[in-house]
Amino acid sequence: MSLSATSPPTPPPLANEDRGSFVTAIFWVETGIAILFVCGRFYARTLIGALGLDDWSMLLTVVSQLIVPSLIITQNESAQQTLLIATSGVVTSTSNLGGFRHSAYVPPENATQVILNTYILQTLTTFAFGTSKFSIGYMILRLLSTGSVKRRRFIWGLIIFACIYNWGEALSIWFQCMPTRALWDFTIAGTCWSLEAKLINIYVGGTWNIVIDFILALFPATFIWKLKMALGQRVSLSVLLGLSLLAGMCGIAKLTYVHLLRDLSDVTWNNIPLELWTGSEVFVIIICGSVPPLKVIWDQLVKKIRQIRHVPMSPDTYTRAENGYIEMSGKHRNEASPLSSTTEDGGSRWMTATTEIQITNESG
Repeated sequence: MSLSATSPPTPPPLANEDRGSFVTAIFWVETGIAILFVCGRFYARTLIGALGLDDWSMLLTVVSQLIVPSLIITQNESAQQTLLIATSGVVTSTSNLGGFRHSAYVPPENATQVILNTYILQTLTTFAFGTSKFSIGYMILRLLSTGSVKRRRFIWGLIIFACIYNWGEALSIWFQCMPTRALWDFTIAGTCWSLEAKLINIYVGGTWNIVIDFILALFPATFIWKLKMALGQRVSLSVLLGLSLLAGMCGIAKLTYVHLLRDLSDVTWNNIPLELWTGSEVFVIIICGSVPPLKVIWDQLVKKIRQIRHVPMSPDTYTRAENGYIEMSGKHRNEASPLSSTTEDGGSRWMTATTEIQITNESG
């Protein structure tokens, strides 16, 4: 029996699936939770009179994900829809246009707007990377004493670089094609970056953001661990201030899906995991950056519960009536009896905290 040359089997047609509802639900749930955490953060900081640039920067991060004062016009067969530009709003718009389906099933009249929405989403999330990292870094700066010149310069340099790089990336998105409209409207002839250049740019930007997340997460432990504090307090502070490590992990997960963009035959479908992980990365850094300030509310709640149950307060927790709060500004509310901590070499430094944690001076 002889073998005859045959053509390869035809692959089965792609299912007409639509993941729009799933993606939209994920983004709006994350946005809602992020709003609650940032509102709680502002309430906690207001309680102790310690609002700072890190709080406003994190608020700007949420705003960039929710409300931006501009409008986007989306087209479909029957009418025009006007949506507020926001990350979750753009996702909703894309879902309504069928942009979370296989490319073959995206209505041709919606294709241009779906591509435009993708670039708007990238711009908003990239901008948020800069503001969120500034917030985390500035919170660390408020913990450092004014005498820690080298450490402060390092953190300032890191967060300034993060802002300039990410905001520059957000702007450069709109210069990947000349004229710019050729970026999303394929009926216009133009000169654009090659696919390889775009992928390299994504990998480089993603790697930088991961490195910065890891540095900001691990850096506080370098000075907290040297303080003469109870071990439990050092561990809890290091963990609270190191939660941005989770954002770096989201960034790593995101980069594992970048290779899917090489398949230009189904861009809308292949882009879904990237958009989900990018949104989750911003969401996680908002949550993790807001957890330390929220401990003030937790301590207040524990205090009230103990008072109801008549349980004596631990000496490790300050109360407003007795000692005030340890503020982020580096000064104790009670100027007559400032609180400092002692380093291993015997030097004294101001220690500030995001919460009501007492710092024990073991050397007396």
